[in-house]
Amino acid sequence: YTLMSRPTLLPGLDLGHEPTFYWVGLALVVPLLWLMHRATRARFGHALMGIRDNETRMRALGYPVLRLQWVAFVLAGAVAGVAGALLAAGNNFVSPTTMHWTQSATLVVMVVIGGMGRSWGGPVGAAVWLLLEEVLKLHAEYWHLPLGLLLVAVALWAPRGLAALAGRRASAPEPGRAP
Repeated sequence: YTLMSRPTLLPGLDLGHEPTFYWVGLALVVPLLWLMHRATRARFGHALMGIRDNETRMRALGYPVLRLQWVAFVLAGAVAGVAGALLAAGNNFVSPTTMHWTQSATLVVMVVIGGMGRSWGGPVGAAVWLLLEEVLKLHAEYWHLPLGLLLVAVALWAPRGLAALAGRRASAPEPGRAP
């Protein structure tokens, strides 16, 4: 279904104006990414990682496993809702066919390239994938091939993703200094 116009967020904020829509989207996404990053570093995030690794042990330690899972599910749904609203408003179009299985697979590949389990893995993978896709579409007819080779290269030489490579370089000692 085609939207007649972009939704209005606040009086005076014309989301039909592209730069305004960009800045509003950025103002929503950056704090959400920061909050998710902080949540993974907090006790809540550590409890979720413990539940992911060994649910029975966390239950035996007295953690309210079901409640924590529900909270995580609700938060993930809220973030997905914001992303869906931005997608619909940005495209001026809403349809279930927008999320064909190939689109879902592309999103998974972006996360793998960026780094699964990393706070910034998804955004880094999306930025790298979309940038290379746009550049390669201009210069190559078979632009999927280099992107496939990138995925294979990341799987072989950077299995924890590109975000992990950046984190490893940042924590590496300077040459000539004792670790």
